[in-house]
Amino acid sequence: MKKVSVIIPCFNATKYLPKCFMSLVQQTIGIDQIELIFVDDASTDEDATWNMLQEFERAYPESIMILKLEENMRQGGARNV
Repeated sequence: MKKVSVIIPCFNATKYLPKCFMSLVQQTIGIDQIELIFVDDASTDEDATWNMLQEFERAYPESIMILKLEENMRQGGARNV
């Protein structure tokens, strides 16, 4: 069981995701103890955000879950999915 779960809503976030991702995987607790849930909140950047999230998931399949919303729910809605 993971010790920490982190939910990250994303909307057209390719500019910020690499730094966010690196910060999360470098935590002292260790990536194996963290569950990362990225929620693509109906990005409109021609799947650039979704494609980047898929790369992260492939790199750490045991720790990362990605979800893609068809309708923009805004930050609060994306966190509550």
